[in-house]
Amino acid sequence: MKINAVKNFENWWDFVYLCVVCKHKTTEPKSKQRTKMKIALLILFGLYLFKLFQNRAKEKREYVEATQDLFNNVQRTLGNEDLQRLKSDKIWQGMPECLMYYVYGKPYDIEERRTPGNIYKTWFYRPIPNARSNARRKYKTEIYSENGFITHWDILN
Repeated sequence: MKINAVKNFENWWDFVYLCVVCKHKTTEPKSKQRTKMKIALLILFGLYLFKLFQNRAKEKREYVEATQDLFNNVQRTLGNEDLQRLKSDKIWQGMPECLMYYVYGKPYDIEERRTPGNIYKTWFYRPIPNARSNARRKYKTEIYSENGFITHWDILN
């Protein structure tokens, strides 16, 4: 496609394409070109913000749908009492460890020990700032699980 020099552009997108993408030189005065470029860049920035907020709304809607599906599955498998605990962000003994991601989020670290027939995990949250490397406690929240279910926890305030 060969682009010829054009004095007046029929629409802004032709101008943006020619000036930004093709770096085409025009015969318009520099001040008029700068003004058009500023307007074109503002329009492009506005479109970028529009798409950004549109994607955020879509992500939020998908998150709400996934949370509702999680609540429905918990209600069917564990019952209403455990569903209320999950909604209030509480942990309980016998809770499946996969629900820890909903209650506390991604852990800072997970320590795993295996014995024949058992898997023990310790989930660490909220590291203690400036804790020495040989300190007994390096995290404010430690949650212990055995074979995929929470057995006990230790939470410092």
